[in-house]
Amino acid sequence: MVPKIDHSPGWPDTVVNMLTEDQYARSATQGIIKGARRIEERVSWDGDAPKGICRIGIVLRGSKGVQVPAYEYAIRNKVEGNIPVFQPPQTAAVPAANYTGIVIDARGYNLQPAMIPQVYTDDGKLVYGATVVEPDAARQNGLAGYASSMDSPSAMQRVGNNPLVIKAAGLFGNQKAGVKISTADAVGALAANGTDNLLKLAKVLFLM
Repeated sequence: MVPKIDHSPGWPDTVVNMLTEDQYARSATQGIIKGARRIEERVSWDGDAPKGICRIGIVLRGSKGVQVPAYEYAIRNKVEGNIPVFQPPQTAAVPAANYTGIVIDARGYNLQPAMIPQVYTDDGKLVYGATVVEPDAARQNGLAGYASSMDSPSAMQRVGNNPLVIKAAGLFGNQKAGVKISTADAVGALAANGTDNLLKLAKVLFLM
């Protein structure tokens, strides 16, 4: 499965579009793919016809991952520029500080991993995306992690032992790669970001 780059207004539909539109992204991604590690290679037969199967593994996140060119493409081409950004009311309550990350529980919704994950309010305003994250954090760690539970070491490493947990309200976009949360939870996420910079530092995990 190829992770989606995104689904929302102004975005290319898949990684393929990014690679055809942007020479820099294409060159960077081709370099990563050429360094891919072979995981499996075998031949099966369909009647008298041989069928070759080859599986390769590539790095998605981190400074040498394929997500970095996708992130830089998004920033360079301002692909989130036309999406309305959620602005919390000035009277919104600020949650307690010292959260170590933000977990968005999207289990049960068939969420699909995305190159550039995004979070929206119920009415389609952007809460989290490429433009929210600081460049160094995006390049080092990617924009988000995905896990089936909080028990995995990678989940704990990403969001720590005291994350703010938000229940997803549904998915956004026909590729099932964007997550909707309630307005109240969006207020909480942005308040936690203002207190602890959790969104800016990409300390975000999706449960799926």
